This record gives sequence, structure tokens and C-alpha cells, in this order.
Amino acid sequence: MYLPGQVIEGIFHLVVDADKQTFNNVEVSFFGSSKVSFQKADNCRIDCERGYHHGRMHNGVVRRPTHQPIRCHAVNAQRFINVSSKVELNGISVFFFANTELSRGTHLCHFKIDIPVHWPFSFTGKYGKIKYELQATIRRPWKMNRHCDLEIVLLPSLGPLLGDPILPHPTIVRSVCDLKDTFFNCCCKSGSRKIIFDVTLAKAFYNVNRNMEFTVSVTNCTHFKLTHFFIYILCESLFSAEGAIQTKEDSFVNTIIEHSIKSNETSSFQAVIPVPDVLPSLDFTNIKLHYYLVVKAFGGKYKSDKSAVFKKNIILVGRDY
Repeated sequence: MYLPGQVIEGIFHLVVDADKQTFNNVEVSFFGSSKVSFQKADNCRIDCERGYHHGRMHNGVVRRPTHQPIRCHAVNAQRFINVSSKVELNGISVFFFANTELSRGTHLCHFKIDIPVHWPFSFTGKYGKIKYELQATIRRPWKMNRHCDLEIVLLPSLGPLLGDPILPHPTIVRSVCDLKDTFFNCCCKSGSRKIIFDVTLAKAFYNVNRNMEFTVSVTNCTHFKLTHFFIYILCESLFSAEGAIQTKEDSFVNTIIEHSIKSNETSSFQAVIPVPDVLPSLDFTNIKLHYYLVVKAFGGKYKSDKSAVFKKNIILVGRDY
């Protein structure tokens, strides 16, 4: 396992089992690929055609056919199409024994390959994966090339590359949301229905497996009472292929905070939630992992029949190795 920016160093053993063998070259290369594959739903219309009704034999007598006009009609249908995409990550190659004749025995190839700093980490998901390989290729005249592959795992570590996470001035994110019915997703029918969230974030990004601290200030402009808050981290995975996007959502760290706010009042509270040991944020060509901090306020006449949602994207980075 390696980190971006590190060096892959090793020795390739080439065994020659003949007295003399000529080699075009021996190549040691490091490369990767990002593959996405899923089924896309496609709405279509199928044209159906009704032809003539031919006569049938009944009791030994062939009845005359009843000629009906051809009728065409269309039927709405849905079909699924397999779509895929692949992005190549070409690395550095090192060559040995170019146009060289080698004798019987074991020949050593010492190599050093730098891993690009900007390459994404290894990833395996439901609809795609990012994979890296270290490959040795032997090329000989008039013979098929021989390959030897070794999978390399690239760990996520973006924290040191982004600098100090502490902001000189904390960022206050404001969001004005509507208080809606929890089950029917419709707004209140009378009076003001605005809930104003002011969330103060002290860091530009957060490490996984660490605590996330922030301040939540809420202004209740409705005539209902807010009773409690539900806080969690939402992960949105996006896989793109051939113009289509497949989305998958997962939630982590479900925390309930009992804090009541009366109508036309402003109140604030401190929140500390643990960031789970998940994959960090990823923004690659065809695979993206986006994380959001979600604060959901509940209230209403029956305590939880109405809710308002605050949602802010956050950046998660790897551990401090």
C-alpha cells in the first residue's frame, strides 16, 4: 500500500532458461484505470401491428377469412441499456535490456517509479472501481509478449496536501428553509413558514475518524415550536457513463439533539459528531464522492409532524498517517 507522491521501489527477477536469448526490452510500468458500469433506464414506444384474421377449418369446412384492416398502435415501455465508461491513468515506465542478448541465469532489474500526487485513491463500489497495477512486460523477437501483474493499493491521504484545516475566521453558512409536513412534504398553510439556519464551521476540511465540532444557530419564524434536531452526514456517490449518471446515497452518524425553540425566537447549541472511518471526498472524472452535513429540525403541533432541513457540503480527507 502506498500514498500519493511516494516512490514504488523494487526488483524484478528475469530468469533466462536458455544459453542465449535476445530481448527487445523489459518494461516495468505503473498505471491505473477508473471503470464504471451500470444499467440505464430508457423510456421508449413500441409500435404494435395487427394484421388480417385468417379463416380456420371447422368441421371439415374452411370458412372464409374475415378481412380486418391493419391497425397500428403504440405502447409505452421501458428498457434497460448497459452503459460503461473507462478513464486511463497512464504512469511512468522504466525499460531494461533494450536489444540485448542475455545468457542463462537470473538477471535483476532495479526500478523506482514515482506515484503522481494528484491520482485518486483505490476505490471499489457498486457501480465502479479505481484500480492500479504494477506490470512487467517481456518483449522478445518473433515471440508473444509475456506479462506479470501486481495490484497496488493507493491509500487516501489528502490532509497534508491541503495545508492547515483551521480557518483564520470561522465560516458561517446561512440557509433559509421552509417548515414542511414531515410525511406529505408540503409547506405550512398559514403564517410564516421560514426557519433560518446559521451553522458555524471552524475548519475547511475534516479528517475521517475524528470529531467534527460546529455551532448551530436557528431562528424560528413560524408559529410552531421546534422540539429537537436530527444531525447526520450524507454521502452521495455519483457514477457517470455515456451521459448517464447513477446516484447512490448513504447516511452516517445519526445524532438526535433535544433542543426546543419557541415561535419567533433564536437559539443556538454546540454539536460534536464523530466522523466515521469512511472513504474521503473524491472528485474524479467518472466517479465522485460528495459529503454533506445535514441538520434537520423537527416541530409542529404533534412534535415531529413538521420539519426543515439544512444541507451543506463538506470535504472529508484521509487519516493522518
